[in-house]
Amino acid sequence: MRRTHVLVSGAGVAGATAAYWLHRHGMEVTVVERAPAPRPGGQAVDVRGPACEVAARTGVLDDLRAARTAMRGVSFVDDEGAETYSSTASSLTGGPTDGPDVEILRDDLTAILLGAVPDDVEIVFGDRVTGLVQDPDGVDVSFARGAPRRFDVVLGADGAHSGVRALTFGPDEEFVHELGSHVAVFGAPNEFGLDRWQTFRQTPGTPPSRIAVRSSRRISTSRPAVGPPVRLDAVLEYTTAPAAETKETP
Repeated sequence: MRRTHVLVSGAGVAGATAAYWLHRHGMEVTVVERAPAPRPGGQAVDVRGPACEVAARTGVLDDLRAARTAMRGVSFVDDEGAETYSSTASSLTGGPTDGPDVEILRDDLTAILLGAVPDDVEIVFGDRVTGLVQDPDGVDVSFARGAPRRFDVVLGADGAHSGVRALTFGPDEEFVHELGSHVAVFGAPNEFGLDRWQTFRQTPGTPPSRIAVRSSRRISTSRPAVGPPVRLDAVLEYTTAPAAETKETP
């Protein structure tokens, strides 16, 4: 009996998880990812509640816990840099430091999930879906680089600005509802000497934050704001070597 052949667009967190479970349920799976290799970078992701159960059933929960950010705590400072609050019981983003939930960097999470995908799942990097033609028996799929292929099912797991969704339902602009705020999170040199610690500046308006993970090898900075939507087309690369001098970056 022929197995159902599923195409998964996207080899990130959702795509890798879907590929694992579709294969486990007896389907033939192909994954296509437009990046030339697993995407590096990204910020912390929380694996909580039912997600921990899914990770355990996938067989990766122990690996996730071994790679967790292991945040030691959080502090708040005022405009002069004086500490106004500090806690080692929990962090603002990861919850209780001794809790069962897992805060993990996105690229670590994706690498672990992709490592769990069976070897007979076909993963194609450096390509993307450019066309979909559906009929009662399946879907004809065209690609930017590869030859056209036919699948029984196509699953879009290619991010917030999904190309598969746009091809199927229309452009983002027809479905996006702006909430009137935005936040930018980016990597920066760890000039504060933080070690798995979060620091937030408590001031009226929009407090920026500094979060150091991976034993101070990099720091992420966020700056929320209220106003018109802003779409970022580039992000700063993480700096892995902490600087000796401690000062606030502009």
